Amino acid sequence: MFNLEFMYILVTLSVIFNCVLCFKLTENERRRRRVSNDSSVLDTGIGSIGIYLSNSIQHLPVQRKHYHFRIHHHYHNREKVLKYVDVFPRDITICEGTPGAFCPNGTWALCTKNGAIRCIASLWGTVPCDESFFQHCAQVTLPCTLYTPECRLERRFRKQATFNKDIPCITTLKMYSNLVYVNGTVIAQDLVKIYPPDLFCVIILALPDEATQGEELFERGSKILGELSLRVFGINK
Repeated sequence: MFNLEFMYILVTLSVIFNCVLCFKLTENERRRRRVSNDSSVLDTGIGSIGIYLSNSIQHLPVQRKHYHFRIHHHYHNREKVLKYVDVFPRDITICEGTPGAFCPNGTWALCTKNGAIRCIASLWGTVPCDESFFQHCAQVTLPCTLYTPECRLERRFRKQATFNKDIPCITTLKMYSNLVYVNGTVIAQDLVKIYPPDLFCVIILALPDEATQGEELFERGSKILGELSLRVFGINK
């Protein structure tokens, strides 16, 4: 009885300590992220594309309990993106989840083995951007929401479900593989390298981010708590 009561108290204290410590860590990390302007699954930028991504980000794959992505597009963190990228057949992997629904209509999701997800369109199908004749834009269709600036005026007079928008390319991607298009995503047709490469416009880049310190601690604490619970209540017997 003494051992049972002692273990029960220990489990309770562990839960309280774990919750308090995780709360403090995650609060500090949120402040650090706000100060350093890092983006994550909760930071998709402003404007119509940012609003769209905040709604569609649920389609990104969750490979573990806490998983973040850093989002990049022309209006958000574009200065941190490479202007030119080479992609070979061995780099491409089948997308997990439904990232095809993450990318706007008019683009496809390209997933690579490093966990990155890119929304791409053929460079030859792009048009000059309004703001710069030398910059390419992909023409996409986005859904209207109550907060989408492009839809506010029109919605007063007629019901508008979608609108068209030109999104500037942030990266020119050189694809050294023939592609197969499946459910809004692309996969390598074979492992044979092609030359010259096909050129694609990348309008959105989602890079996987590591779990925060608080989340790692929470997972470890949950594991320890589970083991203690098994010992106390004999669930494993």
